Amino acid sequence: MKNLFGGHNDALAAAGAAGGEGLSMVQLGRGLALACVLLAVGSLILAAAYCYTSLAGSTAHLLQLLILAAAAFAGGFSAARGAGRKGLWHGLALAALLLALLLAANLAGLTAGEVALPAMLVKGLALGLAGGLGGIVGVN
Repeated sequence: MKNLFGGHNDALAAAGAAGGEGLSMVQLGRGLALACVLLAVGSLILAAAYCYTSLAGSTAHLLQLLILAAAAFAGGFSAARGAGRKGLWHGLALAALLLALLLAANLAGLTAGEVALPAMLVKGLALGLAGGLGGIVGVN
């Protein structure tokens, strides 16, 4: 039996020693967790500022988009830094996961309002740019 599985394990060890071919799911998970924590903290701070100051609604929406982009940048940076390779792909994958979570939360009714295609496109563009840039900076 040892010879039956020996070749398979050697191939896996060689692929791991070569630095791996694909994305690191563990690092993506860590980056996503960091992005979610930063997004939650930033949103709470923004909500407090909105309630206790005379912050306009349009300004609050812009600031929320900036908080979302900053969280994607930090998550992409963290994922790519941990993986040590493929920074752009780690950042873009993190942005896609974060956008999917936002869409799922919106469809589940956890957010106010309906799913608006233009708003999701703007969020997707901001997430993709920030996550990709964070991934590139994280590897370099």
